[in-house]
Amino acid sequence: MTRLSAEWMTRGGLVGGLIAVVLFVLHERSAGHLEMSLALEHFMRITWPSADWLMATEGIESTVKGWLMVGFSIGTNALLYAAVAGLISVFRTGSSRREE
Repeated sequence: MTRLSAEWMTRGGLVGGLIAVVLFVLHERSAGHLEMSLALEHFMRITWPSADWLMATEGIESTVKGWLMVGFSIGTNALLYAAVAGLISVFRTGSSRREE
Protein backbone atom coordinates (compact mmCIF):
# COMPACT_ATOMS: atom_id res chain seq x y z
CA MET A 1 0.00 0.00 0.00
CA THR A 2 1.37 3.34 -0.97
CA ARG A 3 1.47 6.34 1.28
CA LEU A 4 -1.11 8.08 -0.88
CA SER A 5 -3.68 5.30 -0.60
CA ALA A 6 -3.13 5.09 3.18
CA GLU A 7 -3.84 8.82 3.44
CA TRP A 8 -6.96 8.44 1.33
CA MET A 9 -8.14 5.49 3.40
CA THR A 10 -7.58 7.39 6.65
CA ARG A 11 -9.46 10.42 5.40
CA GLY A 12 -12.22 8.25 3.97
CA GLY A 13 -12.62 6.45 7.28
CA LEU A 14 -12.80 9.72 9.18
CA VAL A 15 -15.39 11.10 6.76
CA GLY A 16 -17.46 7.90 6.99
CA GLY A 17 -17.40 7.94 10.78
CA LEU A 18 -18.22 11.64 10.92
CA ILE A 19 -21.13 11.27 8.49
CA ALA A 20 -22.57 8.43 10.56
CA VAL A 21 -22.29 10.33 13.84
CA VAL A 22 -23.86 13.49 12.38
CA LEU A 23 -26.72 11.55 10.80
CA PHE A 24 -27.32 9.64 14.04
CA VAL A 25 -27.56 12.86 16.04
CA LEU A 26 -29.82 14.48 13.42
CA HIS A 27 -32.05 11.42 13.34
CA GLU A 28 -32.41 11.45 17.13
CA ARG A 29 -33.25 15.18 17.08
CA SER A 30 -35.83 14.87 14.29
CA ALA A 31 -37.91 12.14 15.96
CA GLY A 32 -40.93 14.43 16.39
CA HIS A 33 -40.93 15.86 12.86
CA LEU A 34 -42.26 13.23 10.47
CA GLU A 35 -41.39 14.89 7.14
CA MET A 36 -37.85 15.74 8.20
CA SER A 37 -37.35 12.30 9.70
CA LEU A 38 -38.50 10.54 6.52
CA ALA A 39 -36.31 12.70 4.29
CA LEU A 40 -33.36 12.07 6.58
CA GLU A 41 -33.96 8.32 6.52
CA HIS A 42 -33.91 8.30 2.71
CA PHE A 43 -30.64 10.23 2.77
CA MET A 44 -29.24 7.83 5.40
CA ARG A 45 -29.91 4.81 3.16
CA ILE A 46 -27.44 6.23 0.64
CA THR A 47 -24.74 7.77 2.83
CA TRP A 48 -24.86 5.34 5.78
CA PRO A 49 -25.64 1.84 4.45
CA SER A 50 -25.00 0.10 7.77
CA ALA A 51 -27.68 2.25 9.46
CA ASP A 52 -30.05 -0.68 8.92
CA TRP A 53 -28.31 -2.33 11.85
CA LEU A 54 -29.90 0.28 14.09
CA MET A 55 -33.16 -1.63 13.76
CA ALA A 56 -31.53 -4.25 15.99
CA THR A 57 -31.53 -1.70 18.82
CA GLU A 58 -35.33 -1.31 18.82
CA GLY A 59 -36.40 -1.35 22.45
CA ILE A 60 -32.87 -1.52 23.88
CA GLU A 61 -31.66 1.96 22.93
CA SER A 62 -30.44 2.91 26.38
CA THR A 63 -28.59 -0.33 27.17
CA VAL A 64 -24.97 -1.22 26.63
CA LYS A 65 -25.95 -3.71 23.94
CA GLY A 66 -27.84 -0.99 22.06
CA TRP A 67 -24.91 1.43 22.15
CA LEU A 68 -22.59 -1.38 21.06
CA MET A 69 -24.74 -1.91 17.95
CA VAL A 70 -24.63 1.83 17.24
CA GLY A 71 -20.83 1.73 17.57
CA PHE A 72 -20.60 -1.27 15.23
CA SER A 73 -22.78 0.51 12.70
CA ILE A 74 -20.66 3.67 12.79
CA GLY A 75 -17.42 1.67 12.64
CA THR A 76 -18.64 -0.37 9.70
CA ASN A 77 -19.55 2.79 7.82
CA ALA A 78 -16.06 4.18 8.50
CA LEU A 79 -14.50 0.95 7.16
CA LEU A 80 -16.71 1.05 4.08
CA TYR A 81 -15.74 4.65 3.31
CA ALA A 82 -12.05 3.82 3.91
CA ALA A 83 -12.24 0.90 1.47
CA VAL A 84 -13.94 3.02 -1.19
CA ALA A 85 -11.39 5.82 -0.71
CA GLY A 86 -8.56 3.29 -0.99
CA LEU A 87 -9.97 1.93 -4.25
CA ILE A 88 -10.37 5.45 -5.63
CA SER A 89 -6.77 6.20 -4.69
CA VAL A 90 -5.48 3.02 -6.34
CA PHE A 91 -7.39 3.64 -9.56
CA ARG A 92 -6.48 7.29 -9.56
CA THR A 93 -2.75 6.68 -9.17
CA GLY A 94 -2.89 3.77 -11.62
CA SER A 95 -4.44 5.91 -14.35
CA SER A 96 -1.90 8.72 -13.81
CA ARG A 97 0.98 6.23 -14.12
CA ARG A 98 -0.37 4.96 -17.45
CA GLU A 99 -0.44 8.49 -18.83
CA GLU A 100 3.27 9.06 -18.14
